[in-house]
Amino acid sequence: FVTGFMWYHTHSLFLSLLGQAHILISFPAAWFVYRVVFGVRYMGILNFLSLFVIMGIGADDIFVFTDAWHQSKLVADPRISGSVAGRLDWTYRRAAKAMLITSITDAAAFYSNCLSSLTVVRIFGVFMGTMVLCNYALVVTYFPAVVVIWDKLGAKPQCKKCRKPTKAIDGGGDDA
Repeated sequence: FVTGFMWYHTHSLFLSLLGQAHILISFPAAWFVYRVVFGVRYMGILNFLSLFVIMGIGADDIFVFTDAWHQSKLVADPRISGSVAGRLDWTYRRAAKAMLITSITDAAAFYSNCLSSLTVVRIFGVFMGTMVLCNYALVVTYFPAVVVIWDKLGAKPQCKKCRKPTKAIDGGGDDA
């Protein structure tokens, strides 16, 4: 369902499948940190339910990044909209901050479960908070590469707004 909705929103099966792959890679990456770095040996059933939670968080990050990428094409400044490097820089500045804030607050909310007296809730909080941070690391490293490859392959946005802009976006500030 999540992959289908991502396909509907991004208008790209390529972005949806590779975006879903990065979300799923968050699980073994978080498990490595949880097991090796934190030294927690217990892997409860509740930790496996985290896959459903991270799919929602990861899909949201993908939507933020791809929407900023599409918006970068509409920026009035040709230094931004005229090159892949300019678009990536603008997209990165715009999307990475928003995703960082939501990822930190989500991770902090999950890590607050460490205060619980229930062991399974405590370890779920550690695991889920770690997975949110791993997802953020992947969405700012792996996924931009996927978007650039998608663009280099000649992908054309399917939405009418992206193909025929009616008004250019001001490229002036970082908080635009």
